[in-house]
Amino acid sequence: MRNLFFVLIITFSPLAISSPIKYSFEGYTSFINLNSGDHDPESPLIRDDGVVITNGDSFMQGHIVFDPDQVRSGAGGTGLGEVLSWSFSTQGLTYQGSGGGFHYLTFENSSFKYHDEIPTGGYGPDVAYMDFNFNGDPFALGADFFPVADFIGGKFFTSIDIAKVDDDTAMWGLEGKITDLQVDQWSVPAPSSIWIMAFGLLGIFFKLYKRKV
Repeated sequence: MRNLFFVLIITFSPLAISSPIKYSFEGYTSFINLNSGDHDPESPLIRDDGVVITNGDSFMQGHIVFDPDQVRSGAGGTGLGEVLSWSFSTQGLTYQGSGGGFHYLTFENSSFKYHDEIPTGGYGPDVAYMDFNFNGDPFALGADFFPVADFIGGKFFTSIDIAKVDDDTAMWGLEGKITDLQVDQWSVPAPSSIWIMAFGLLGIFFKLYKRKV
């Protein structure tokens, strides 16, 4: 009986995962795009009046909140799975968004691609883009939980991120790599109330069974 109890826990608890889930990610800026060409991300970009536009710190960190059970309907199509919010910071700049009428979310078999038009932060980019790639085909049937153990890398960029440097130079955006993806601690999948109640009843049944024998 005890073995049956644990088999039921192992078998059914993954079916009752709470959502949405917050994923954190890290990476680095690989280049900064100027109207005159690429700028070294390790070198600060300073405006002619002394204001620092990018600080030379190429490390990037951010998060994305994804609900696989929410129905999306927008520019990227209709179906299950929606990004509720996202943010990432690099070069002393922070970009963030919360969906809206102009965001796009698309699934390929092994990739999760998201871009948000007119998000906030930084210097007001027109588009911010994130691409997460995985081994296998976790999205072959559509929305699913991110298989973080199978994450193999991704990329991010902002475009038309206009910031004037001087009369002849302007920053147009930046691009980089995503190298690590994790589930944030607070949003680790947890049993739903229905399954908690079911396991409680199984526990009571197990105790009664032991008394009879």
